[in-house]
Amino acid sequence: MKLQALFSLILVLSSRLSLAGPLVRLQSQTFEPKSMLQKIRATPDQKTWLVSFEKPINEMMKSELTQQGFEILGFIPDQSLLVRGEKKDTLSLSFAADWLPYQAGWKWSSALPSPSVHNQSAYRVVMLRAHSVQDAKRLNSILEKKEKVLILNATHQYLVVRASFSDLFAISSLDEVAFLDDLPAFILMNMDLGFAADELAKRSQATGFETGTKVMNMESAWVEGFRG
Repeated sequence: MKLQALFSLILVLSSRLSLAGPLVRLQSQTFEPKSMLQKIRATPDQKTWLVSFEKPINEMMKSELTQQGFEILGFIPDQSLLVRGEKKDTLSLSFAADWLPYQAGWKWSSALPSPSVHNQSAYRVVMLRAHSVQDAKRLNSILEKKEKVLILNATHQYLVVRASFSDLFAISSLDEVAFLDDLPAFILMNMDLGFAADELAKRSQATGFETGTKVMNMESAWVEGFRG
């Protein structure tokens, strides 16, 4: 009887999971797309959309979106695409999908505290990731005009900035921004060997035939005069 009850429970749970359909799995949260349709609204100038498909995504679907003028920014599990473009009322596609206006809060790492009245004036150093190098350049130009935002570094698609939480939330609403995260801590692995590197290079007992070097054929490089 216990085995039969367990089997029935597994069947019920599996049927519920199958009815739930594909989920949207962001870094900060996971949700069922249809449950969000009535909870969020698009802004008048909304350009970034999360398109959740009922069926597995294929090249035909992506091609159809591109032909309608949308730029595909990335894939989001289970079956969603992040796209950018103007969603017109006359939009007609050959596949079923839920269109969710991409929210600023969805771009925040779970490592960052949510903006609130308690921390809105507090400052934080974060790393911004843009969708592309061109987006990063546009974002850099926008942030340079903000007096209270300090750009510490800009490389490829990434910008390191110092700003208040209220400004960071406003920044995350920009279409160019893909993700915000805490700046990773970099630790230099300096090791005290007890002597200087140039002193080691001058030691005459180094021949290139030390244990282990023969396996990598280092003696040939040593014979050629390479000492790097």
